[in-house]
Amino acid sequence: MNPGDGDGVSNVYDSGYFTNVNYTAGLIVDDGEYNQLYLKNNWRILSSRTATINSDEHRIAFRVGWIDTNNNGVVDVSSDLVDYHFMVQNDTGKWSEKHGQQPSVNSAITDPSSFSWDLGTYSNFYNSATVYIAARHW
Repeated sequence: MNPGDGDGVSNVYDSGYFTNVNYTAGLIVDDGEYNQLYLKNNWRILSSRTATINSDEHRIAFRVGWIDTNNNGVVDVSSDLVDYHFMVQNDTGKWSEKHGQQPSVNSAITDPSSFSWDLGTYSNFYNSATVYIAARHW
C-alpha cells in the first residue's frame, strides 16, 4: 500500500505526490481515517520532531525523493526514480528505518531532519523537508 491508498484510490500519479512532501503527508494522515482494519484513526501532522505525542501514538518521520531522469521537469512515475521513506522513533528516542525487502535497522539517529536519507548509492535521495506525523497504534 502506498501513502494515500487507504481509501482504495491510488494517488501516485497526483501532480504533487513526489514533489510536495506536505501533500503526501496529508494523504498519510488521511489513511489513518480510511483504513481502520490496519490503522487507528486520528493521525496528525506534528509541528516538529519534539512535539508532544500521546501515549497511544508513535512519532514517524517522512520524506519523498525524485530524480528527473529525462530532465523534463515533470514526475514520470514509470521512468523517473521516485520513492518515499519513513523512519519511526523508538522508545529510546532513536530512530529506525527499513528499506524495501531489507531488514529494519535500529540506528543512532537522533534528528532525522539533519540526517542524509540515502537510497542505495544515491546520497541524500530523499531530499524533501522532513514531516513528522503522530501515528496512533492499537
